[in-house]
Amino acid sequence: MTVFYNPVDPQIGFVERYAGLVGFYKIGMILTVGIYLGLVCILILVF
Repeated sequence: MTVFYNPVDPQIGFVERYAGLVGFYKIGMILTVGIYLGLVCILILVF
């Protein structure tokens, strides 16, 4: 479970309900950028 808090007012916080969701989004972002860069490289080499 990931807990985010407001450093100005630490009493205000947000608790992530689904464990590991931030990691899932991070992996998805890295995969998306990798696929995009791979496609760009392939297109540059072909044309």
